[in-house]
Amino acid sequence: MKILLVYCNSMLDNALPIGLTAVISCLKQAGFQVALFDTTFYRWDSKSAMEIRMENLQFPPCELRYKEGDVYADFRSMVLEFGPDLIGISMVEPTFHFGMKLLESVRDLVKKNGIKVAAGGVHAIYFSESLTDRDLIDYICISEGEEAFVELCRRLEAGADVSDVEGFIVRTGGGMKNNGLRGTVDINELPILDFSLFGDEYLNKPMMGRVLRTISLELSRGCPYSCTYCGNAWLKEMFRGRGRWYRLKSLDKIHREFREYISKYNPEFIYKHSESFLAVGAERVREYMQMYSEFRIPYWVETRPEDITEEKARLLADSGCRRISLGLESGNEEFRIKKLKRNHSNDTIRRSCAILRDHGVSFSMNLIIGFPDETREMIFDGVNLLREVRPDATSIFLFTPYKGNHMRRMCEERGLVPPDFIGGDYFQMDYSLRNNTIGRDEVLGLFRTIPLYVRMPESEYGRIKRAETYDEEGDRMFGALRAEFYEIMGWKQV
Repeated sequence: MKILLVYCNSMLDNALPIGLTAVISCLKQAGFQVALFDTTFYRWDSKSAMEIRMENLQFPPCELRYKEGDVYADFRSMVLEFGPDLIGISMVEPTFHFGMKLLESVRDLVKKNGIKVAAGGVHAIYFSESLTDRDLIDYICISEGEEAFVELCRRLEAGADVSDVEGFIVRTGGGMKNNGLRGTVDINELPILDFSLFGDEYLNKPMMGRVLRTISLELSRGCPYSCTYCGNAWLKEMFRGRGRWYRLKSLDKIHREFREYISKYNPEFIYKHSESFLAVGAERVREYMQMYSEFRIPYWVETRPEDITEEKARLLADSGCRRISLGLESGNEEFRIKKLKRNHSNDTIRRSCAILRDHGVSFSMNLIIGFPDETREMIFDGVNLLREVRPDATSIFLFTPYKGNHMRRMCEERGLVPPDFIGGDYFQMDYSLRNNTIGRDEVLGLFRTIPLYVRMPESEYGRIKRAETYDEEGDRMFGALRAEFYEIMGWKQV
């Protein structure tokens, strides 16, 4: 049986995907012939998030290269040449509309050749109702795919009934049949990831102003926290009683994976996937770092401020941690605790940043703007805290109420977005909430100027405020300030 998997990805977002790669590895282990169509390097929209981040001073400039060719024509060619029995397409909410256009571009081939189509990814889990009326889609995976998708393929290959495959919504003669959620997988029993279908070019990832040969490694799956703007809380609720959602990978398994990846891919940098790397006891961190001392390849991780201690910071520094990302999300302490359910104080943030500084660990901070009920003054609580703790880099996200989190429910109930709203990329220059306490123009103006407010002296605030407006004078002012910002940061144009 021939299976064509489609990674419907945002442009130039080339962190090797753990979930889809795990499915590929499981399918190969089961003996299926698998091909991959990856959209990452095609220009299928006007600008990538990376380009927007560079333009808006969140990322040092580096050369970005797109693939030649038309994504729809190349997809059609692959379907014709490979001749799949099944197409499996993986999407997130920002790539949903693009994914549907891809499928429509081969509608005639799907129908003529009797190709079955399965949709997966977190969008399928959170918002399956957006897929059920799409006649090209036969199967919707509403659980983790490593076991569920392999079972579906085995049954299809054997010509057996697939109408009751657990973890799927299946199109039958009587409509779409929901077979319910499947239990969570044991990540320690999954095969070592096989990234070979992504090609060597995928390993070259922009990291901190350089392009480095980078691999991804899953250290854990899920998150122990329950932030209201994140889908993890919803997933924990959905899968309650079907296994743990937050799972740690054994150090034995991680060690075997490191040895395999280093031998096969010769990485210069490691992108370690863990929703909150340090949200474990000190003993686990010590044991992990002892294991990792054999490799000492520079790496990036993310964690939360309340999980940083002197000992953990020292271990990070000693093990070659090049960058750690911290979620500030909001600098307004009351809003962050009561509305976002991030239960740590501004003093905790200050203490954690000071510890990282003392140990020479570079860190970036994320700030989300445009939350429901947020005001300009509240956003500037975040700006002021960033000015105080002085992260090495700052990422600004536009709040987007994706399906699958508690804030999305609230936004629908209050009419801030319609129930069928499909969110775009949180770096794209759009703001989805309507009739919020802060308007679209102000949010977008702050999106491009917050790095200036964080880095430049307060005496420049008047000029920066003028640069918030997207008109001829505002653009001219932003251009002048950007040149000054580059000097402050030591960046050079490429």
